[in-house]
Amino acid sequence: MKVLFALALLLAGCGMNPRVNAPVLTPPQSRQAAARALEDALILAGRGVSEVRVDQAALAWNERHRRADDSTVMYRRELDLRLVRQVSRPRKVEMGWQLELEAAGGRLFFAFKDDLSASRAEAAFIRLMEPD
Repeated sequence: MKVLFALALLLAGCGMNPRVNAPVLTPPQSRQAAARALEDALILAGRGVSEVRVDQAALAWNERHRRADDSTVMYRRELDLRLVRQVSRPRKVEMGWQLELEAAGGRLFFAFKDDLSASRAEAAFIRLMEPD
């Protein structure tokens, strides 16, 4: 009986993993295709981002933040893709899916509407981290 209870707890815990449903995609073949895939994922399904531009070496975007008084402020962000050290697996959060990057300047978080778009961005970031 105890074994069955322990097995039930283990199986229930597996279902609570926020990364369990994110598909694992193969990175694009070329850096150009990866840049296009990343730009598409951020434009079509990114949350809180606008005016996204990606080339093979850099990512630039506007990021929206809500202030305490419910107004919105925009920040222009730029990332040298050669400085990205690590890309985490997409994980489920309250308002969609989140992708975390570790770069030379610290951590970056990107929010997505769905798991497939977050996984596409993950695969693109992985390819853009690789040298030619």
